[in-house]
Amino acid sequence: METNEVAQEMRFKEWAECYQDYKQSGMTIKVWCNVHGISESTFRYRNRRLRKALAEKATLPVTSSAPVAFAKLDPPAVISGCGNQRECVHISLEGKTVDISPDIPPEYFRTLLEVIFHA
Repeated sequence: METNEVAQEMRFKEWAECYQDYKQSGMTIKVWCNVHGISESTFRYRNRRLRKALAEKATLPVTSSAPVAFAKLDPPAVISGCGNQRECVHISLEGKTVDISPDIPPEYFRTLLEVIFHA
């Protein structure tokens, strides 16, 4: 690691400690910055730089050669909707909702659950 990279890592460590101190203080950014003699713009700039550096470190190249498997499902002739909302199963996850009819074929239901729980 070169000297400038070491210096940058030290700055990031210091900035991360400052941010943790701010979060634990319960103060607003404005008050915390006034107490510590840092301008708000400097505080926000440092946090943007820190987040960007952490995001770049977290981005890893995909090197897996493992094959991707997909389940092949032949659609049934008729899939009825959820006409009677009380008979449907409603699954909500991260803002997305799936309504499942009681007459869904068991293999579709099993595959749907596998996809949801392994997403």
